[in-house]
Amino acid sequence: PRTLRMPDRHIDVLIEIVQGTPWLYLDEIADELEARCHVKYLPGLCYAMLKRRGHSLQVMRRIARQRDESKRFRYFLALSKVLMRPSQLVFADEVGQDGRGSRRRRGWGEVGAGCDIREFLNRGKHISILALYGITGFIDFDYKEGGYSAEDFMDAAEFMIIPYLQPYPQDNSILVLDNCQIHHTHRVALRAMVEARGAKLLFLAPYSPIDNPIECAFSSFKACWRRHGHWLVAAPLHVRINFCLMHCGSNGAAETYRKCGYP
Repeated sequence: PRTLRMPDRHIDVLIEIVQGTPWLYLDEIADELEARCHVKYLPGLCYAMLKRRGHSLQVMRRIARQRDESKRFRYFLALSKVLMRPSQLVFADEVGQDGRGSRRRRGWGEVGAGCDIREFLNRGKHISILALYGITGFIDFDYKEGGYSAEDFMDAAEFMIIPYLQPYPQDNSILVLDNCQIHHTHRVALRAMVEARGAKLLFLAPYSPIDNPIECAFSSFKACWRRHGHWLVAAPLHVRINFCLMHCGSNGAAETYRKCGYP
């Protein structure tokens, strides 16, 4: 028989279930609770108890199991030996964009009727954008159709990244890259180019985008692309990219640094 009350010991089991398997639907949670407690609870009661204990349905943040906290510690340890102020740091990374990036996700419609639009459902050309990001916002960018190879990255780095680096310990004197394979293929040559400018090169720990402020900035870039895509479509590609990079929250660049642990 179903019950309309749930004792505290069963609520504790309910919390244990959602903490261990947060992706379950309410009916699946109720079934799992019944299997453990031998009492059948309505999904609605499970929802009410979860809400009472301060739980709600949220977007799950997916964290790579490959992330190694010891490597993150070593990265910040190496950084602490050279970093005097956050303005010394510049980050470079790639982001992809295609025809779907300018499509807005929501629209106005009558209640119960939905909101339908007719359009050609194709991805369009895939564009890869390599950008350089500092504490004041995006500094410069390069782009190409398709993806970057290791050689493409080195060519772009030579004219788009290296010229902006300053001798250490000036601002923009520590270049930080993630562990994408194209960043490592010519690692020795890249380090030589950076050090020839008197700057330093560091690599983030693997699978650690939370330590990379440019990831936050790329999210704002894509949002800006959706916001203005309806009229930017008529502009040349480099104009569209430049507009969105320069109008996607540069005033909050310092906050992205603080959010990633660079006070």
